Amino acid sequence: MLTDKKTIELEWRITDISRGNVRPEQIKTFVIVTAYMLKVNNKISIGNKKASYTETLDAIDNVDKNIRNKAMEFYNQVLWDNVIKIDADDQVLNDLILNESEEFDRSRVESSTPSSIAKLASKLLETKDGCIADLCSGQINFFKEYILNNRNSKSNKYYGYELNASVYVISKIKAIVLNELYSVDINLTLTNVLDDDFASNTESLKFDRLFMDPPAGQRISRLNIDSSLYSAYGLKRPDLASWLYAFVGFSKLGESGEMAIVMEDASAYNMMSRTARMSIVDSRNVKAVIDLPGSLYQTTFIPFTMYILTKKSCDQVKMIDATSLYKKGRRINIISDANVEKILSFMHKDVTGYAKTVTSEEIKNNDYNLSPSAYVSPIELPVFDNEIRLAEIVDIVRGANLHANKLDAITTEKETNIQFLMLSDIKDGVIDNKLAYLKNTEPVDLRCQVENHDLIISKNGLPIKTAVAEIEKGKTVIANGNLYILKIKDGKANPYYLQSFLASRYGQVVLGRISKGSVIKNISLKDLREIKVPLPDMKVQDKIGQKYKALLDETIIYEMKKKEATEKSVRLFEEEMKKDA
Repeated sequence: MLTDKKTIELEWRITDISRGNVRPEQIKTFVIVTAYMLKVNNKISIGNKKASYTETLDAIDNVDKNIRNKAMEFYNQVLWDNVIKIDADDQVLNDLILNESEEFDRSRVESSTPSSIAKLASKLLETKDGCIADLCSGQINFFKEYILNNRNSKSNKYYGYELNASVYVISKIKAIVLNELYSVDINLTLTNVLDDDFASNTESLKFDRLFMDPPAGQRISRLNIDSSLYSAYGLKRPDLASWLYAFVGFSKLGESGEMAIVMEDASAYNMMSRTARMSIVDSRNVKAVIDLPGSLYQTTFIPFTMYILTKKSCDQVKMIDATSLYKKGRRINIISDANVEKILSFMHKDVTGYAKTVTSEEIKNNDYNLSPSAYVSPIELPVFDNEIRLAEIVDIVRGANLHANKLDAITTEKETNIQFLMLSDIKDGVIDNKLAYLKNTEPVDLRCQVENHDLIISKNGLPIKTAVAEIEKGKTVIANGNLYILKIKDGKANPYYLQSFLASRYGQVVLGRISKGSVIKNISLKDLREIKVPLPDMKVQDKIGQKYKALLDETIIYEMKKKEATEKSVRLFEEEMKKDA
């Protein structure tokens, strides 16, 4: 990020000139093009006499016509006369061109890999000599970080491929500055890497190290490409395009090549991407998977996952949960240098809560789930005796999925024998005794009815809530769609024992592993059925269950006393003053 006061001041001066002259989404390009024009003008000016607008454009044309054309889009003589008054030396201009700004509004930032992600990838892919590629090169932040981390290696060659013409101009300018500062060989091409001429070209250059940060959220169905490209990798039109980018990038690696690719975290676990994960896991080409913190990008809050793929057969996969390793910035989060080094250290050791080495077979047995959270535990899980699948001891039903208008139509203030249980009604393992009343159950599937001693589990959000239902005789309680109802089969388990396990640190880890989602975590019915729970004999269950229920009863008494004390404190002043009067 920009830190030098002179650079930040220069950025704002140029941004101020852009107002009313440049579209908001083009401001970043305008700033960097302007900085480069000032650099060129400094170079060709003689003494105190500034080179003219035309002379500056001609000098740029000798370097790159794309930059000249973009400069002519932005500037006329009148606007140039305002800019040329700015006096800035090359050091400040280079700083502005190469480094990120946190000041741009989210809607005004063009595609760019955050420097902290680029730095992490560059260190994970370090090599002494070779061909380095970025197949969605954007503003070549990856190249910048790689060059800074490998300054002693002068023989590396860099190849970037970018689709967006404006971003390509930014990358060309940055490449010129990097070459000027570090004498590096950067080759940039304006192209779509999913075009058949590039993607299917088996004779193209092979790379030793490769990075990709493809557009997020795209489906293959939205891409104008021939079906032969994605079907060759076993992908279908609804699949995430990120995996297609991954396979195209992987096809461009040399015999011992490695690549890092950043994808939406859903790519690691959703069913839509299962075929892609199966292919890459079964071929033993996954070296590491790293869950990154959220809010690293200017344009989205969703979390991303970085995959390290290798051409070498790799049966062991390092799973790293780096979601908590960040420094909070003003607008976005940043993976600090210290965080980067910590993540790198996890590549060589397992650390509870952060990193674990698993085999491809373990991933296969876990339905090809590549999410680190499915393997990395905040605590060490013991191996319990008599573990059993949850589905063997309970039937699981999801609560009633009622639309708000239907629920409003049957909700009443009047006390009835029918009540509605919502997620907010569960607190500290206990169901509130003041549930909403319903007039009738006409729009409700009665399979969603909660019976006495059913165990309730929240479907959404973390931490996962649990409670055992105590239903009065003659009462009907309906659970809503954010809850699962666990109906114990034939007395196979004590409900309070089962709750004690699921609410424990161990149980929350087990449930947390199956909670999936980019923003709100969800537990699927299929995954919940498959979790393993320890099931000792009924005497042990009853003993633990009784103790657990006694503790829950204590919390109820505590809450009642707390409420009573609060009410007394509110009345205290008034009552005491009346006494004195």
